[in-house]
Amino acid sequence: MAKNKTLINLKPYKYSYSENGLTYELLLLRKEKMTIEVAVFQNQQFLKNDTKPFAQIPKNLKTKINPL
Repeated sequence: MAKNKTLINLKPYKYSYSENGLTYELLLLRKEKMTIEVAVFQNQQFLKNDTKPFAQIPKNLKTKINPL
């Protein structure tokens, strides 16, 4: 029996959102922890990679990803 993928690569979809003057680009979804790895940009300049809980991304992106 095949295992469910625990990592979902979101890079090809180029999902992003802005918050507090920063732009977050979604990279990976970790299903077992329900966290999202994001790349953080400010004025088109890369700052860092970060991890956010899935619950903290905007609702319109949650419906597009739909991990369950």
